[in-house]
Amino acid sequence: MTHDRVGVGSVTIAGANYSGASAGTGSATGNLITFGAAGSPQRLCQLGTLNAAAAGKIVFCERGVNARVEKSFEVQRVGGIGMVLVNPPAGGSLNADLHFVPSVHLQGDRYATIETAALAGQAASIAGQVLYDQPAPFMAAFSSRGPITAGDGDLLKPDLGAPGVDVLAAVAPPGNRGRDYDLYSGTSMASPHIAGLAALFKQLHPDWSPMAIKSALMTTGYDVLDSFTGTAASDASALKAFAQGAGHVDPPKAADPGLVYDSDALDWFAFLCGATTGVGASTCNALAGLGYSFDRSDMNLASIAVGDLAGTQTVTRRVTNVSRKASTYRWSASISGIDVAVSPSTLTLAFSQTAEYEVAFTRTTADLNRYTAGHLTWTDGTHVVRSPVVIRPVPMAAPINVLSNGTPVSWQVKTGYVGTLTASVGGLVPATQSAWSLTQDPNQTFAVADPAGTFKFDVSVPAGATFRTGIYEDAITPAGTDLDLYVYRDGTQVGSSSDGDSNEEVTLTNNGTTGTYSVYVHAFFTNGPTATGQLFSWVVGSVDAGNTTISGVGPATVGTQTHTATFSGLSPATRYLGRVDYSDGTARIARTLLTVRTP
Repeated sequence: MTHDRVGVGSVTIAGANYSGASAGTGSATGNLITFGAAGSPQRLCQLGTLNAAAAGKIVFCERGVNARVEKSFEVQRVGGIGMVLVNPPAGGSLNADLHFVPSVHLQGDRYATIETAALAGQAASIAGQVLYDQPAPFMAAFSSRGPITAGDGDLLKPDLGAPGVDVLAAVAPPGNRGRDYDLYSGTSMASPHIAGLAALFKQLHPDWSPMAIKSALMTTGYDVLDSFTGTAASDASALKAFAQGAGHVDPPKAADPGLVYDSDALDWFAFLCGATTGVGASTCNALAGLGYSFDRSDMNLASIAVGDLAGTQTVTRRVTNVSRKASTYRWSASISGIDVAVSPSTLTLAFSQTAEYEVAFTRTTADLNRYTAGHLTWTDGTHVVRSPVVIRPVPMAAPINVLSNGTPVSWQVKTGYVGTLTASVGGLVPATQSAWSLTQDPNQTFAVADPAGTFKFDVSVPAGATFRTGIYEDAITPAGTDLDLYVYRDGTQVGSSSDGDSNEEVTLTNNGTTGTYSVYVHAFFTNGPTATGQLFSWVVGSVDAGNTTISGVGPATVGTQTHTATFSGLSPATRYLGRVDYSDGTARIARTLLTVRTP
């Protein structure tokens, strides 16, 4: 996010003034020259590409690839007196860097104008200044946006924001041309603000956990100034939530947030159980016995996200009073197109007391398959505890994946409409197995162009098919290896799995057009001279293999149905993949994958 100290500058050409970002009060006057006339075969003004033709000139350079300040260093190296740095026509952020010559950074809509002036060698003047108390914060153009695919939309990211644009920071001189400080931008600048605040709050409140500190920072945040308009197909409130999370951090308020949402490792294990990944069955069974919810929307965070609201859903949260006095809190909420009901309606808590509440979300007028957003707020008249909420109403909510050992398996689906509901089966199909043998990759770095320690397998996947590929430790020798998996489609990476073991899997649920997938198994660590094993791959289309029957599917109502898959004719010791496609009679509205491994 931006802050209220802004470096601005301008370049004047033929009486026209073009404003952009700059740092310092340096100025330069001279004739413009293009990168090409200055000897560069490309537009980036990379090191060693300019020549003496730029001496005494202001050089026009394009942003991209190499560091912005490296471009001005190259201009200085050949005797240039200034630089006009212009984004590509597609645009980007504007940054006030500490350049080596007077410089101004312009947006891409000025590209053609500046290039024409530089080709003509027109005279130009650069001037810069630093302005204080400018409107802020605005979200940086380069900042990542949600939603994230992890958790299928039941987790809001980002969490919150902090200053990260043109932040004056200490730097390491060897990598910064001798400088001890510079203006840097990015998450690397925003995250130290948060880490520093967390350290201060831990000193102020030694009994607070890291998640309690995170909650305090989130529930006291405030909105950025961006309007997020101009995208007719998207709701501005959702765009804002997926840009800022809970908003910009407000340290004084966060020191005394009133209530906090706390969680520990067991809560996160339960979240992973709900995501059916990363946690063993014994752990999930133990958590279920302790009463933990596996609904990912129930993760006790200071934000609420429901990625598949089918009609109505109730979410649970618990809060702890950290204000050192007894207080009574009342709730309010505003989410476009969603009705909200909270129980209990008030919370009266003594210091350090914890209470649980439920929030029922019901779709009224919100568009289907499109996010809407707002806030749920608790206040005691002194503290305002605000949680961002994002919700995507859908006609049907079904599990992404269902596991079975070949015996009948059941799962629940929720529908949010009244009408037709059908289920069609694709598969089950057994895996195609490809044997491989790998030696250790010496540099432990995967690269398509470097075949060392890599096995490649190509497979053609028709349009509309589901593709899965995986390696599994029970089919790898020796034990204790760490192998990784990478998937490319027609030369572009589309998936990867590379954690600390050799259970790696990539699933691509809907191939848009027919294409060739290249699967690479990479030997990060073979735990011996070689590792051998099997690569498993599945291609599942809409053809029913006749080995799976789905029961329990009835007309859709606003409610829950239990569906059951029964299998027949499956071979022993075989891994199968299938899919169930749900339709409202007009179009597919949900898909559940069936993963079956027979004993």
